Amino acid sequence: MCRRPFSSGSGKDSGSNPDRECARFPVEQGCNDKDAMSSSTSKAQTTPSRWQRWCVNQEVHWKRGLLIVGLIACLVPFFQIWVEQRGDFKLHYEFARRLWHGELIYYGGHDTPYPPFWAVVHLPCLLVTSHQAQLILYPLFFIAFALLVYSLGEVVKQQEATRGLPHRSLFWVVTIATVLTSRFLIRDMTECGVNLLLVAGAWWALVRWQQGHDKSAGIILGLLTALKCTPALFIAWFVWKRQWELVGAASVTIFVCMLTPLLWMEPALYVETMHYWVLTLFTGMGTADPSQGVLGVEPLQNISLKPAIGRFFMHLPEGHVARMEHPLYFDFLNLGPVWAGRIAWLTMGGLLALILTRIPRQVTNRTAESLPWEFALGSVLILLYSPITWGQHCVGLFPFFFLAGYEVLYQRKGSFALAGAVGFYILVNLVLNRGLIGKDLTWIIDSYHLPTFSMLLFVPFLLKFRAEAVHAIDSDPALLSEPTQTEPEAA
Repeated sequence: MCRRPFSSGSGKDSGSNPDRECARFPVEQGCNDKDAMSSSTSKAQTTPSRWQRWCVNQEVHWKRGLLIVGLIACLVPFFQIWVEQRGDFKLHYEFARRLWHGELIYYGGHDTPYPPFWAVVHLPCLLVTSHQAQLILYPLFFIAFALLVYSLGEVVKQQEATRGLPHRSLFWVVTIATVLTSRFLIRDMTECGVNLLLVAGAWWALVRWQQGHDKSAGIILGLLTALKCTPALFIAWFVWKRQWELVGAASVTIFVCMLTPLLWMEPALYVETMHYWVLTLFTGMGTADPSQGVLGVEPLQNISLKPAIGRFFMHLPEGHVARMEHPLYFDFLNLGPVWAGRIAWLTMGGLLALILTRIPRQVTNRTAESLPWEFALGSVLILLYSPITWGQHCVGLFPFFFLAGYEVLYQRKGSFALAGAVGFYILVNLVLNRGLIGKDLTWIIDSYHLPTFSMLLFVPFLLKFRAEAVHAIDSDPALLSEPTQTEPEAA
């Protein structure tokens, strides 16, 4: 630090002429310049950038704003239902009413894809009117959403503990997954969140299994499969992994739930009901014609993979509900329904066989980072391989966006290919909607099954993330030296 030397001159000589002072003390003048430069530099460093001022420093306000927008988005469907009943809930209410009165619940093809246990769980709704029951059950959506976020958070917490990483906030991860599935979440609100509850229950079962509670996990999956057949794919995953205790608990639960309608049905009516349901379900699934399904003629809104593949190998007949009279509607190959169906089944079977070659049957550690990616892959495959997939069913994409968002935000594992796939998905499913391009152009997009193929693009990325998780464990000596939870079935 520069100090002014003592001067014995008078006040006039010492302070009256600033130029003389600078000339007499050049060293001090240089020090003052350095002090000024350092102070200006530190001031520039402490001045926040525009990004910090608008994003980082205002993060709390951004979060509050997003929560308010989300609350408004949740209240709008509720008030729409309050004014006028919407969705398929009234069909499920009628399903339960027929069971209570001892009628054939599937008469006229009513709710054919649902097992009889679906009518059992809706019996309490008969205490009030259909409209009142739908309003009362509306908060079920928020319970399902909270359960799904909790289950995925537990999965991520296990990964952070395995890696020795600090726990990170998941607000923006949940926000990304919510925005990317917002169209399907809003649609499922009208159904009181039953599809989201199926997804949340499956991931809760995975968390229970990772914690060593095989029986409770099996009971959860058994209940979900008794309600709807699609969660059976998760049980098939545990069969592939040789988790026999869980599979046994799930099988017993399904068997018991399937017998519960006998409490309200005569044995003869129960046999007739089960025969009709099984025959209709497997006949629709096994038909060779891709334009025909469980409900008969495949509608345009079905996002399943089989009609999407068949669209390009056959000409839909005149008058078909998925055929459009529009200048932008074009036909492709015309191999006939039988060959189109065979190609569709062969393609889907080959894809499934390829996926199984990438998924080992051995489980050496239940908290391995690769297992959640396999489970998220199952959530996507359910949408593609299910004979019927509506928009509200696509809430099953939430786990993939959650896990992928976490990897991109905190592990920096994004790529241009992933950004392109997500961008194509956003364009097809979120941007090009009826409000922007109109109903006809939206149907044209659906006629080429672009939403289906946008979801199919996520399959290779799920396999890629799974392979990277396995490679990270194999290349980390610290993780390899940790004791693992060895499965006796795998041994």
